[in-house]
Amino acid sequence: MEKSIEKILATLDGAIAGFQDSVPAIQRQIHDEMQVVIKKLVIKDGKLLNNLENLKLISALKVKIQKIILNPAYKNSVEKFIESFTDVSNLNQEYFSQFNFKIGSKKTLPVIRQMAVETTINDLMGQGMSASVLAPIQNILKENITSGGSYAAFQEQLRNHILTNETGEGSLERYTKQITTDAIHQFNAQYHDAIAQDLQFNWGRYVGSNITTSRQFCILLTDKQWVHKSQLPDIIKGKIDNEDCKLSKTTGLPVGMMPDTNPDNFKIRRGGYNCGHQFFWVPDNAVPINVKKIFNKEIDPDSKKQTTVASQILTDNKPMLDKLRKKGFNIPEDLFDMVTENITIDRVRKYTAYYNPPTKTISVGVMPDREKHKYFTDTLMPHEIGHAIHNTKKIIANGVVNKEFSDHFSKLQNVIKGKEADLQKLLLKKRQAASGNDLEQITVIADILGSLTKGDYGFGHAYRYYRTPSKPEAEIFAHGISLMKVSNDFTDITPEMKEVVDLMIEYSKGL
Repeated sequence: MEKSIEKILATLDGAIAGFQDSVPAIQRQIHDEMQVVIKKLVIKDGKLLNNLENLKLISALKVKIQKIILNPAYKNSVEKFIESFTDVSNLNQEYFSQFNFKIGSKKTLPVIRQMAVETTINDLMGQGMSASVLAPIQNILKENITSGGSYAAFQEQLRNHILTNETGEGSLERYTKQITTDAIHQFNAQYHDAIAQDLQFNWGRYVGSNITTSRQFCILLTDKQWVHKSQLPDIIKGKIDNEDCKLSKTTGLPVGMMPDTNPDNFKIRRGGYNCGHQFFWVPDNAVPINVKKIFNKEIDPDSKKQTTVASQILTDNKPMLDKLRKKGFNIPEDLFDMVTENITIDRVRKYTAYYNPPTKTISVGVMPDREKHKYFTDTLMPHEIGHAIHNTKKIIANGVVNKEFSDHFSKLQNVIKGKEADLQKLLLKKRQAASGNDLEQITVIADILGSLTKGDYGFGHAYRYYRTPSKPEAEIFAHGISLMKVSNDFTDITPEMKEVVDLMIEYSKGL
């Protein structure tokens, strides 16, 4: 994802820079050609005369300057710049293809591109150019002639307008920089947003390089980076996490934003004119787990309810939990905060432990030989509470695995792809020499392998268990919860298994 984002941003910046390369030379040519014309102005005592001859020169000058600006080199630069819109379109298609979503809106996308091209050509070669570059030159001439201004002052004023200003840019350079920046960035944003809306993506990343002229708003939002679309109404009010942006007295929006920016068009307009930042929208499963965890805590209206549920579980099951603690079982109470319905915990005279969804009960069997091992008593309850979590949260329930966890499971499978047999050999070799706590820990790693390979490799459960729909995913989920609470000495048996376990723990921490 990072490389595709960098590629798009580099293409946007490259298109703008490529166009601007030709502008300084055109500005100098305008100034030089102007010198030839203004030498024909009638001057007396160092001042411009307000006469018919001078006024006629003003009218003739407009056509001449227009020809200077719209020369073959400039037109070629415009054509090359317009070609970059196609490059941007293709790169956005590539960006979204990495998420394996089918892209719709196919009829809309060419229309977006065509409208952007037509507007840009008009701004660079039509009325926009006339109003922003040509008209001011004529006004300078007209004002100085009709007022009988100083010829020397007039020359300086003209030079400042054409070649330089307080930022060191001439009028053409300043104007085309804004036009090209806004044109290509707004096109990218609109094209990108059209696809994201069609795919119903909810999360975006606000990225781009901050420079000395970057607005406070853009600096704060790039620091935040990850944005859920439900946060946009607050963001355009200048509220970014715990910071408040300075607002414009005119628009009531963060300084620099275009007037009438709202949560919908903000995704296109972003920080305002000349903004070089972009939103890149992603599916939920591409958002870092810690980001989603913070977001969910901030907006979840059921957070108090969940705390109440946890308190109820602890109160209703206190006698049984106390008994289990006396037997040496680890009871991490904070895990109950993730259980969304009240559950029961009991002790049964069976050599097993399981969570029963219909009765919402964790049953802890009597297993004297295994209860002698600390790793077993430390991990059994976290593991079974994990099953209660995924069932009550409907992450994995009634044989159905939600898309987010299904994608997570596939990601884990891909990490060990091609290494399954090697892992199996190592685990069997380790098991032969292990006993007690070591054997318990090796069995957990083997069960993770068994779950990810649907029983083709690994051990810990029967083959039919691994082949039962949603059971492998449920085991991976429960082991992730347990590993988050209790470390395992064999997680680094191979680099691939270490990566798998780290990803499991990261997911669990994000719940």
